[in-house]
Amino acid sequence: MLAPETLEQIAAAVEISLRQEVEAARAIELMNAWACKPLPLSAAAYDGVAVYARLAGSAVSVASACVEIGGHEADSQFWEDLREQRLPYFLVSGPCGAYRHPRRQLLWRLQGSGSSTGVAHTAG
Repeated sequence: MLAPETLEQIAAAVEISLRQEVEAARAIELMNAWACKPLPLSAAAYDGVAVYARLAGSAVSVASACVEIGGHEADSQFWEDLREQRLPYFLVSGPCGAYRHPRRQLLWRLQGSGSSTGVAHTAG
């Protein structure tokens, strides 16, 4: 049986996404710093323009982390778009010739040691 205090904390759980426009090197520094702290950080990502942090936990811990991390509130749709590869980052040519397009054009994948060429072509 959960204590009443525990039930209150569960009921007060919140999630928020924050966004800060930074350069890539600064985004890496920020994400590494956040990972070393006891923050309620459930995800972090960089899209080439801004670093995103998703915080989830009790209202008190999330509010405290928001002050420490800073930035502006971001649309939580970002995380679904990232998961489903719908962000602009996935729609342009990238390193190693990788290409992802909604019309299912050719997608290049690097293979492990089992491939003689190291590259496989698959339908995206």
